[in-house]
Amino acid sequence: MAEGESRFPETTRVALGSYLKGAILHYTLDGSTPTETSPLYMAPLELKDTATVKFLAFAEGYAPSPVV
Repeated sequence: MAEGESRFPETTRVALGSYLKGAILHYTLDGSTPTETSPLYMAPLELKDTATVKFLAFAEGYAPSPVV
């Protein structure tokens, strides 16, 4: 595969969510464990290459969710 060439035939969208209303989601794309300083999820992620997506949900008054 040539440098800069996508592994996906087209962009793939990944949507994240939580059942906990008002939860704030933080994610990583490199397989590392997300923290409150990781990127904030605002809209579906648009991936052009393979990635290991992990996320956590944070909500006031609750412990962080397990890593998904």
